[in-house]
Amino acid sequence: MRAAFLTLLLAACPSQAAEPEPEAPMKELDARVAEPVDEPVEAGGPREAAPAEAAAAPEEVGPLVIHELWSMVDAEHDPFDRPQDAGCNRAGVMPELLADEAVYSVDTGFCGYITATQTTLLPIAKGQRIKARLWHFELSAPQPAMAHAEVTVDGLAVLDEQVPIPSPGGLLVRELVAPRAIPKGAPAFFHLHNHGANSWSLVAVAVLPRTSQTTDSVR
Repeated sequence: MRAAFLTLLLAACPSQAAEPEPEAPMKELDARVAEPVDEPVEAGGPREAAPAEAAAAPEEVGPLVIHELWSMVDAEHDPFDRPQDAGCNRAGVMPELLADEAVYSVDTGFCGYITATQTTLLPIAKGQRIKARLWHFELSAPQPAMAHAEVTVDGLAVLDEQVPIPSPGGLLVRELVAPRAIPKGAPAFFHLHNHGANSWSLVAVAVLPRTSQTTDSVR
């Protein structure tokens, strides 16, 4: 009797619901983990990579002046020690060819004192060399004297020579290492004070590389 009662009781009770499949929440979790996580964006937009340092501008070499562009300086703007009796007949000053090379010539029989100026054609980097070449024929005068020749670039004396008279002809070549950068358009001056009737020719004022190597086009 007891066994039959238990059988009827179990048949009357509903069966328990099946437990949820354990893999389902794990699959959802795996999907969420696999999703990419966006990095926070700073205000003003995403951070950009720092730009590469700009390459330094290449150093230029070549002539700093053109002889046809020299202009004579009046007494008021002359930076050199100009004597009261200084005079210059422009007929004695001219650009010309000397042995197939362009020069700026001064015949001191007409022009015993001159200061001429123009602005430079190229920028000059610190450490580059500035070179000046000045030729004179044999120098003579009624009495022994001293000639003064000077070439400056932006206030720096590239060539500054006291030449005794009388003296044989010769070429003066001087270089200056630029102690600072000099921009294009800086003032250049050519100055000559000579006694007697002599002939001088400024051959070139040029900027060269930092090394001692030169080229035929930059002399």
